[in-house]
Amino acid sequence: MHRRARFAVDEHGGRYAMGMDASGEHLDADVEVGGAWASSFFGSVEEASAFYRSGRIGWSLGHDGRTLEAVALAAEEWAVEAAQAHSVHSSFFDALPRGSVVLDHVVVMRDLDITMEAPATAVGASQPLAV
Repeated sequence: MHRRARFAVDEHGGRYAMGMDASGEHLDADVEVGGAWASSFFGSVEEASAFYRSGRIGWSLGHDGRTLEAVALAAEEWAVEAAQAHSVHSSFFDALPRGSVVLDHVVVMRDLDITMEAPATAVGASQPLAV
């Protein structure tokens, strides 16, 4: 479920250490902007950027446990940069079988004004889940 979270960010030059905690879930990442682009999915940073921009709507189980709720990332500008991961840990990925997740690439968006909004016109918004 989408819910409030606490974020801690430590920025030094182009290196970002970020932590997020939300109701027992967590994400910790230490990344550095720059370096050579390497991805087995995308041939370029621009290709990855276009993919992420087209998938700016996320879905989660609603608070009633039966519906899906949409949240969209809204940004007037869109600027993605390649980055290198020093470390990434996530409670979501930690819960999966060992070896089933492999980090492919890292991109960073920085110095952008963004908002998260509930898109009222999103296809499938607040629809009951099939049982």
